[in-house]
Amino acid sequence: MTVQVGTLDILTERAHFEPEVARAIGDAIAMQVHHSKDDLLTKIEFDAFRKGEFDAFRKEFDGFRTGEFGALRREFDAFRTGEFDTLSKEFDSFRKEFDTLRKEFEAFRVEVREEFAAVRAEFRQEFVIVRAEIRVAIADAKTDMIRWMFTAMAAQTALLVGIMYFMLQHVR
Repeated sequence: MTVQVGTLDILTERAHFEPEVARAIGDAIAMQVHHSKDDLLTKIEFDAFRKGEFDAFRKEFDGFRTGEFGALRREFDAFRTGEFDTLSKEFDSFRKEFDTLRKEFEAFRVEVREEFAAVRAEFRQEFVIVRAEIRVAIADAKTDMIRWMFTAMAAQTALLVGIMYFMLQHVR
């Protein structure tokens, strides 16, 4: 590695390093600059790197797609067709059971409506009978009250007539 003379002059004259130390520092700087240039990719090198990596990635992806992915796809298709058919059959049986339950519920609903209508009619008849019995009881109570009232009035009139007779016979 060659160190530029200007670099050695700067290190010895301005920084006041010994010439051996200045040469060592210059060699270290030159070496670092040279290695850093090796690490940098030029556009041509980058395109070649990108193309190579891309081709390798494409080959790996194609292998995955045909190998592992293909196996997974075949396994999924087998699962889907088998499980889907099973689930479809189970769903159809559930649908039939649901339709049966719906029909049974509809029949139950009709039966309950009929029973409620019968109970309602029976209650109406009972209320009519009870209402008539209450009216009869009220009418009986009225007649009994009228009879007692007339009896009390007759008794009071008889008592007053008796008192008046007694008074007329003894007061004169």
